[in-house]
Amino acid sequence: MKINGFTLTMISAFAVGVLYALGKTSKKFNPLGKTAIFIGDSHTAGFGWGWQDSLAKKYGFTIQKNLSKGGYRTDQLLPILQKYLNDNKSTPDILFIYAGANDNFSLVQNQKATENIQKMVDAGRNAGIDNIYVISGYRSSKVIWNLQRYGDYIQKSDAFKEGLPKNIEKAVVVPIWEEADFRMSTDSLHLIQSAQGKFANYIGGQIFKNIK
Repeated sequence: MKINGFTLTMISAFAVGVLYALGKTSKKFNPLGKTAIFIGDSHTAGFGWGWQDSLAKKYGFTIQKNLSKGGYRTDQLLPILQKYLNDNKSTPDILFIYAGANDNFSLVQNQKATENIQKMVDAGRNAGIDNIYVISGYRSSKVIWNLQRYGDYIQKSDAFKEGLPKNIEKAVVVPIWEEADFRMSTDSLHLIQSAQGKFANYIGGQIFKNIK
């Protein structure tokens, strides 16, 4: 069957639209001059020196608000994001979500934590944010040196991070950063400042156009 040019164009546009809606597109964009908000736990609460600040500086976008709260689970972060999006009159261009560590440390099941992150994504979409990124983080088994103390957490945490790409829709999920290791943390959990910059470079390379 011969397909004319118009039909082929419509099919292609539909396919791209489906991929975008599912958050599976690998299309990169230039965030220069854009605004972004961040929501997460202590892994994103390095105000002024964390990966989010390095990323913004390198790619030239502005952090409109960092809503991160150290020690918070996904169910605690969700209403914070929802309230901000409801109350704020200026819709940001980008939303970054990096959460779940405290769920992993508690009795919260990975499925529930993932569902909460999906609700954050949905809240961003409903607010009109087109560029939403879910950060998987680093591989816990490479960074946490005290395996005996954190054994159960390590398996649960890595399983959670590995599941995000296939379980989250309507957002782009940045895969696990495999280059981090125990030398990049002093407490076996959080990345030191120099590693935060490397983490930012990894994230930027995954989602943004190369800067010249």
